[in-house]
Amino acid sequence: MIKDRTARPPVRYRIAVGRPGRPPKKLDYIEVTGRELVGDTYPVDHDAMEAVAALGYGPKPARVPIRLLSDEIHENLKSEYQNWVKRPGEAVTRLFCHGDGERAERLTRNGTREVPCNFRRGKERTEEDLLKLLRSPALDPCDPDLRCPFAQNRSPKAGWKCSLTSELFCLLDTQRTIGGLARFRSHSKNTYDQMVGSLELIKVATQGVIQGLPLDLCLKFERKTYVGENGAPATTTVPVVHVEARIPMADVLAVAGDVAQRRLTVGVALAEQRKLLAAARAQTVDATEVEAEWPATTTQVVDDEREVDGASGGMRNG
Repeated sequence: MIKDRTARPPVRYRIAVGRPGRPPKKLDYIEVTGRELVGDTYPVDHDAMEAVAALGYGPKPARVPIRLLSDEIHENLKSEYQNWVKRPGEAVTRLFCHGDGERAERLTRNGTREVPCNFRRGKERTEEDLLKLLRSPALDPCDPDLRCPFAQNRSPKAGWKCSLTSELFCLLDTQRTIGGLARFRSHSKNTYDQMVGSLELIKVATQGVIQGLPLDLCLKFERKTYVGENGAPATTTVPVVHVEARIPMADVLAVAGDVAQRRLTVGVALAEQRKLLAAARAQTVDATEVEAEWPATTTQVVDDEREVDGASGGMRNG
């Protein structure tokens, strides 16, 4: 085999609880679609949806059956803060900055450079400072003592927006062929927190096993309070996605032990699985998908508590 190339498993299915648009459309069920954007939407994969319904989940399922490919949560779930930019006169939307909350890589005229990722840390900047940075591209926005302007910005006059982005790579239980992954992409803080929390809870219950377990990707709705435009508290309903094991509590250890034993029997190559998942996580999302999620990417900022993620269906910061 060629030594200087990396094998990358294709993403065959897209799992979503919303549709792109302006404004994005929020769904009250989970939808499986193809990866190709046709017009302004992703066509539903009717074969996949019918297969899910045939298992008793219904035509508009609030959960879909999945399997994970690794016991390590971070190998199944890619997560980082991302800021996508389409500058005036440019035809392509680009990943301008991405980081993990401590360190980030930012695009510059001379390539990329490492900067502090102060998404939640540092002193708040004034709106005057934010607008000054917007009008003067030569000014360096990265100050280790100040909060990142891409994360802090709430001004409708400014154009930056950084968002927590998480991508879960998995297999659908209903796949009729093997060779492609399914991906769920979200910008919701609540979805990220509960996704990781639910997977950690399952790992504790199974004594570390989540790879190969029968799991459900589940959608629920929660009421959230946020500060409205007039400064008064307001409430909204946001979609939140998490994972549950399709196993009765009394059988958890037996099922997990059976999965672990089968791995030993067939000689599962964990190192190869990790390589494939790492290659899947390394793939950059196509710019057309980003533009479908964030119309007019850097020229409009909407209150993030109420903006639905059209591509993954999460609600931003919801």
